[in-house]
Amino acid sequence: MKDKLDKLGLFGGSFDPIHQGHIKLAQKALELFDLDRIDFIPAKQSPHKDHAPSLDKDTRIQKIKEAIKDFDQFALNTMELEQDHISYSIDTAKKYKKQYPETNLYFLMGCDNWFKIETWNSINELAQIVTFIVFNRDQKLHEKDNKGMQVYFVDDFDEKISSSELRNNTFGGV
Repeated sequence: MKDKLDKLGLFGGSFDPIHQGHIKLAQKALELFDLDRIDFIPAKQSPHKDHAPSLDKDTRIQKIKEAIKDFDQFALNTMELEQDHISYSIDTAKKYKKQYPETNLYFLMGCDNWFKIETWNSINELAQIVTFIVFNRDQKLHEKDNKGMQVYFVDDFDEKISSSELRNNTFGGV
């Protein structure tokens, strides 16, 4: 891994549990956007979910470590898990920008989150800090409206698995 990070991917989420779809999405982002590193940032509590993660913090950390251990360009950042409040992407992005002021930050997400991006806390400020990379799962994103933000849409990504399906069917994660 390079000493200086030019392009850093931020991949937040509940990761409840992490699964191969998350890993494949991160691998695709590395490949397409020549990112130097992708940080997996598990949320303590997502502001857009009305329930806490089903897996406890330590289990999610352990599962993420196990899932990314063979990837030199993947890292785990537990900053949001260590907070005592809801995780907002703007707060995380500001911390990253302070730590890496010269680095271009890329925020990875599925189209399900892109559909509700305008409801995010301080979204206009967040859009000044990061470039969004939106993965079009199941081709649900037909209209590529960038909503006035810097965004790349990835259409050739079709991972059908989701964390909620894993929880409901007890497939077990990665």
